[in-house]
Amino acid sequence: MLEIYDAAGIKRLGYLGQKELSDFCRVRSSNGMSTLKFNCLVNEKTLRLIESENRIYFEGSEYIIKSPSATLTDEGFISVSCVCSAEELLYRYIDGELAFSNASMSYAVARVLENTGWTLKYCDPTITTLRDVRLENLNRLEALNELLKLYGAVEEYCYGPFVQFDTLEKTVSLYNDIGQDNGVTIRSGRNLASLDLSYDSKGLVTRLYVKGKDGVDIASVNGGYSYIENFSFFTALGYNTADSIIRERLVREDVVTYDKIADPSELLEQGRRKLAVVAWPKLSVSVKLADLYRLYAEALYKIEVGDWVTVEYTGPQDISVRLRVRVIEMVEYPYEPQRNSINVGTPKPQISDAVKPAVTTARIITRNRHANSLLQGFINTATTLINGTNGLLTITDNTIDFWGIDAEGRRNGKGVRLSPGGLGITEDGGQSYKTAVTGEGVLSSTVVINELYALSTADEYTKIMSDGLHVYDENNIERLHAGHWQVDATERFGLRITASDGTTVILDDRGMLQTWQLHVVDNVDATHPLKIIFYVPPGANLLNGKQFKLSFTKEWFRAYETGAASGGGVYASTEDGGYTFTSTESGGGDIDTSEPGLWILSPSQYLLPDFMDMAGYHFHDNTMEKDGTHNHGIEHGTTLITDTGSVSWVQSGYHDHILHNTYAGDHAHAMLSVSHTHAVSLPFHAHNMYLPNHRHMVSLGDHTHNLVFGIYEGTAPADISITLDGTDITAQLGGPFNENKNELQLSPHITSPGWHNLELGSSILGRINASLFIQLFMYM
Repeated sequence: MLEIYDAAGIKRLGYLGQKELSDFCRVRSSNGMSTLKFNCLVNEKTLRLIESENRIYFEGSEYIIKSPSATLTDEGFISVSCVCSAEELLYRYIDGELAFSNASMSYAVARVLENTGWTLKYCDPTITTLRDVRLENLNRLEALNELLKLYGAVEEYCYGPFVQFDTLEKTVSLYNDIGQDNGVTIRSGRNLASLDLSYDSKGLVTRLYVKGKDGVDIASVNGGYSYIENFSFFTALGYNTADSIIRERLVREDVVTYDKIADPSELLEQGRRKLAVVAWPKLSVSVKLADLYRLYAEALYKIEVGDWVTVEYTGPQDISVRLRVRVIEMVEYPYEPQRNSINVGTPKPQISDAVKPAVTTARIITRNRHANSLLQGFINTATTLINGTNGLLTITDNTIDFWGIDAEGRRNGKGVRLSPGGLGITEDGGQSYKTAVTGEGVLSSTVVINELYALSTADEYTKIMSDGLHVYDENNIERLHAGHWQVDATERFGLRITASDGTTVILDDRGMLQTWQLHVVDNVDATHPLKIIFYVPPGANLLNGKQFKLSFTKEWFRAYETGAASGGGVYASTEDGGYTFTSTESGGGDIDTSEPGLWILSPSQYLLPDFMDMAGYHFHDNTMEKDGTHNHGIEHGTTLITDTGSVSWVQSGYHDHILHNTYAGDHAHAMLSVSHTHAVSLPFHAHNMYLPNHRHMVSLGDHTHNLVFGIYEGTAPADISITLDGTDITAQLGGPFNENKNELQLSPHITSPGWHNLELGSSILGRINASLFIQLFMYM
C-alpha cells in the first residue's frame, strides 16, 4: 500500500492499494538512490492523488512524484515515476567555494549537508582517510558524489565508501563496505531465468601509472616502479603472460592522478583498487532470476544491494559461465517477484571468478575438449536411444510403468517404474535396477560426468566434475581440487589446496605455503635497538600469499646482578670553602634564679654541701704568741678618695696586740638568710660561629665488590621506532609506538629475497619482546 502526502510531506491525501496498481516496480542502487514506477487507472481519486511533487511513502522510504503522464484510451491509465527524496539535495547549492584541509570524510560530508535539513547520522570508523577538499558551485548531491570519489570510491560502486539515505529521518550514513557474501548462487536450472552479458574492452588497462599530489608517485613503495600491472584477464584467456615478449604485446597503459593524495602507500592502494576494475573489459551483466526468497521465503537465497553473488550458467555447445559479482542494482516487483532481476558490477578479480563464456572466444574454454566431445557423444547416443524407443505405458493404483517393446510389440526388458518409493530404470524386466532415484539420492552403477558437475553431496560442498574432485566452503570458494588444472596455459596435475580468500595456494604440485616465527627479546636504549635478522630464500613467492607480521610488547629493563669494578682512589668529600653561622637568634632579658625565701644555716636547716660543715655546740681555744710588732695599712701618705674629697693615709706605726684568751664555752653558729631573690640580667646578644674554608679528603684503597645475583627491573621503552634494512618505516606503520602492537603488516616493505635486518629502537632504556610471523609459498 502507498501512502500519498502533499508536496510538503505534511498533509496525508490518501492511499493506493495493490489492486489499484499495475507494473509496480522499485529499483534500488548501490549509490544509495532508489526509484518507484507504476501505473494506475485514470479516475477521480488518482487524479487527485497523483500530482507532481506529491510524496509517496512505501516500506519505510519517501519518494517524490515526478512528471506523471496520462495515456487517454477507453481504459486510460497514469504512468507514474518517483525518485528518492534525497533528490532534494539537487536543489541545494554551494554558493561560492567550500574548502578545508586535512579533513575526515565525516567532517566534509557534515559541512556539505549544512543548512539543507539533512544531517550526517553515521560514519564507518574504518574510513580514516584525510583529504584536502575544495568544492565550488555544485549542488549538494553532486558534492556528495565528488566526496565519495575523493575518499576512495571506485567506478560502478564496486568498492566504497558507500552512502545510504534515510529519507524519513533525513539523514546520511557512510559505510566503507555494504552487503555480504552469504554464498548465494544464481544457477541455471534453479533460480536463473536469463543472463545477458555484454563485454566492452574499451578502456581495458594492464599497466597503470599512478600519480598523486605535487607529482608524488608510487616508485618508493613499489620496488622503484611508478606503475602497477594486472594481466589477469589475458591470463584467464590462456596467454602465457610470464613470457616477456607476449606480456609486452599485451600492455595497455593509462595514467590516473589523485591530486589530493600525497602518501605513496595510500596512492599504491588506491591505484590497485582502480586497476582491479579496469584490468578487465567492462562487463555489463543483467540477471533475471526467480526470487526464491520472496517466492518461497528461502532465506538461503536472500539478496540485497551490495551483496556478492555467484552466477553459474551452463548452456549448449560447451558454453559455461561462472562469475562472482557484486549486486549494484536490484529491479524488484514487490507484487510479482517472478519478474525480479539484478544488475551486477565488474567481476571480483579472483582465480575462481574467471569468466568462461565460449560465445566470446573459444580460448576461454580451458577444459579438455576431447573429454567434452566424448561426453557429447554419450549424450547424443542416449538422446537417440531414448527418443527412438517404442514404449508401452501401464498405470496401476500406485505405479506407473514405461516398458520398451520390440518391432513385434513384445517387451524387451527395458523399462522405467515410477512409484511413491522412487524411480527405477531396469534392463531385465524389473528384476534389478541399475539406476534408481529415491529419497536417499541417486544410485547408479555408472555415472557420466558433464562439464559443470554431475555428482554433489547434499550440502553441495563436494562436487565431482570433469577435471576432478572439488571441495567448496560455505562461501562457495574452492578450497580443494584433486585432478588437473591450468596455470599460465600449462596443464598441471595433482592436489591443490587453497586458503579461504580463494587465491592463496597452500599446497599444489609446485610447492607449499610455509609459515614460521622468529622470537627475540632484549634490552634496548636510544643507541642499542633490538635486532631481528632473517633470511628470505630465493625460492619464495613474494608476489602472492606472503605475510610478514610484526608483534611486540613493552617490558621493563631487566638485569640479573649488581656489583662494582675493583679499584680505589682519593676522593674529596666536599668542595673547598667555609661558612659563618649564627648559632642562635639575638635576644636577652631579666631572669629570676629562685623564688623569695628564708634559710637558717644550722644542722637542722639547709646545708651548703661541699664547702660548709655546720658543727654542733663547740668552743674555741686560741693561742697567740705575745711577742712581735707589726704595722697595719697602706703606704704612708697615700691619698684616699672620699665622698667629699680625699684624705691622706697615715700608717698606724709598729705596735703590739694583746690577745686575751677568753674561753667562750660551748656554743653554735647560725646563719640567717633574709628572704631574697637572685636576679640575672641577660642583655640582647647572639652567638656566632665561624667555619674557615676547608675540605675533607677520603682515601679509598684498591678493593673489589662481590656480585649480588637477582632480578632487577628498571624503566620501560618509549617512542618505539621500526627500521627495516636501514630505512625508517615507523611513520608508515603508524608509529612511533608507546603501547603493545599486534600484527603490524611488513609485507609491502619486503619485496626481495636474501638477508633482511629489522630493528626496534627506543628513546629510553627498556626491554622489548618481539615476534615476527612469516608466511611464504616455497617452490620445490
